[in-house]
Amino acid sequence: MKIQEVPQGINVVVETDQLVYIGRFRHSDPGLVRLQDCAVHANAPSANTESYVRRTAKYGVDISEQDIVLQEGSVLRVRALKDIPKE
Repeated sequence: MKIQEVPQGINVVVETDQLVYIGRFRHSDPGLVRLQDCAVHANAPSANTESYVRRTAKYGVDISEQDIVLQEGSVLRVRALKDIPKE
């Protein structure tokens, strides 16, 4: 899924080089992506990111940030949280 195709208000998993954000998609301004009520997780080779994403899909988002704005160019992958297999 491309970030421009995401419907407003759904929970998404947004992956960047360094961090994974799981939260509610608000909108995408030209060049910017805004998320609300997000969990943030390090996306490092030593971190088990996919396990974290699956646990979040099963148990819910542990909110650590209320409002996040990302550069659209930093987004590597976007997935709807509802489509993630639960662990």
